[in-house]
Amino acid sequence: GDSGSALVCYDVAVGVLSTGTANVNYAATFTKIADHVKFIDKAIDITTKQYNL
Repeated sequence: GDSGSALVCYDVAVGVLSTGTANVNYAATFTKIADHVKFIDKAIDITTKQYNL
């Protein structure tokens, strides 16, 4: 599926697709990236250290 796809505004990723459908009669639901920046940064840091990147 498309879950995890980015919502981009002016070349900046602002959301990640949580749920959605190809049916235009139903809205897609996005998670706001800005609300989770600390978590994302921590996850990237852990992964980088784990693989010595």
